[in-house]
Amino acid sequence: EGGKVEAKFIDQTGKELKGTVEILKAKTQVGTPYFSKAPKEITKDGLSYVFEKIAKDSAPETGKVKAENQTITYIYTPKKGGSVVERFIDQNGNSIQPNNILHKAGTQVGTPFESNGVNRIEINGRIYELRKVEGKQKGNVEEGEIFINYIFEDVTKISAPNTGVVRNIS
Repeated sequence: EGGKVEAKFIDQTGKELKGTVEILKAKTQVGTPYFSKAPKEITKDGLSYVFEKIAKDSAPETGKVKAENQTITYIYTPKKGGSVVERFIDQNGNSIQPNNILHKAGTQVGTPFESNGVNRIEINGRIYELRKVEGKQKGNVEEGEIFINYIFEDVTKISAPNTGVVRNIS
């Protein structure tokens, strides 16, 4: 009678990402062949991880049942996603102020974000008011870039020039 064969799935720190999977039960005949393959990607608590390697002290993915228990240990790394960027633009698509990067490229896929933006911008003597938002203001980092566009209208009041001429209006 042989030991069981199981697979476990951990991150680089040793934290379990998925429950242990039994490949062959205990008391399987010694010498019985077994086979296991790592899932390419695992999601835990909304975060994505990709298969990196088999641990040094791991049993092989393919082998035969032995008298003792065997564990195949798969190691995963965080899956890198795209950036999440807030853009502040006028109705012609021109930038009013620099972009704000909520998450830089390489942040783990599944990391939550929330963008609150602003309703009004005063810059260089001009006043802009928010007219619409394009893109989702709340979500999770994805593989591609995410842009949240805050589109503003220039509402600066232009005062009439002072000519220095005074007139009486009767």
